[in-house]
Amino acid sequence: MNQLLLSLVSALIGTILIEFLTLFLLIRSEPVNLFIYTILINGVTNPLMNYGLIFLDIPLLALETGVVLTEMILIWLLFCVNLRYACICSLCANGVSVIAGFFWMALQ
Repeated sequence: MNQLLLSLVSALIGTILIEFLTLFLLIRSEPVNLFIYTILINGVTNPLMNYGLIFLDIPLLALETGVVLTEMILIWLLFCVNLRYACICSLCANGVSVIAGFFWMALQ
C-alpha cells in the first residue's frame, strides 16, 4: 500500500508541474496564482481519476474525458477566459500530462 501511495503522490506532483507549465504558456497569468489554481484543480481531478482507474476499473478515455470537462469549467471560472479557450487549455494541459505519464511509465 505504501508503494501505491508513493506512486500516486509522485504522479500528482508530476501532473501539477506539467499542467502548470502548460497553462503558464497558454494563459500567461500571474505565476503564483496560476500555480495555486493548478494545485487546486488537480487536487480535485487527479485523486478522483486515479480512484476510478484503480478501484472502479473505469476506462482511461472515459476518465480523461471527465477530467478535461471538469478542468475546462474550473479554468473558465478561475481564470476568467472564454469557455472555448478554457477547453483548449484543458485539452492541451491534459494531453501533455497524459503523454508525459506514458513516457514516465515506459521508463519504469
